[in-house]
Amino acid sequence: MDAALAPRATPTRLAPPPEPAHADSGMPIGIALLAAAAAGLLLDAGFPDRGWWPLSIAGTALLLLSLRGRSLRGAMLVGAVGGFVYYGALIEWLTVYLGLVPWLALTIAQVLWVALGAVPIALAWRWLPRAFPGGLGRRVLLPVVLAAFWMLRESVANVFPWAASPGAASPSRRRRARSPAGSAGSG
Repeated sequence: MDAALAPRATPTRLAPPPEPAHADSGMPIGIALLAAAAAGLLLDAGFPDRGWWPLSIAGTALLLLSLRGRSLRGAMLVGAVGGFVYYGALIEWLTVYLGLVPWLALTIAQVLWVALGAVPIALAWRWLPRAFPGGLGRRVLLPVVLAAFWMLRESVANVFPWAASPGAASPSRRRRARSPAGSAGSG
């Protein structure tokens, strides 16, 4: 029998559908690192010492977007850059009272949590649109899961390493903490 006329073998398995073009599209790593650094500054500017609280919403959104499409290592790097800029600026007042070494130690401790917390967020960006490709998955489930992972990371950062992050306290709470009345449970 002629090879051209022979029946062709059909594959027994169907190939998976191609990935949507937008499934893992994220910004290039260099842009994501710059966006994470900018997000850290925006998050810091949202705290009471400056009082520009809407910037914390923009900073959170920018940091979450910079994690889209990241690998595990990329997510940790982006999270570390964003966390270092954020906590480095947020708790810089520690250098006045304790010096550079305690500031750096607390900043690095918090950076580790931000970097580790970035991993499940990046995985959610990657897997949820694939697992739930419809509008409900992308418009409802994905934002809920991203917010849950963000809040979980925030919850851990608020109690580690010393029961409460001193940088997260407002300036008035910092003053009360240094005053004798602040240690008596006022507030």
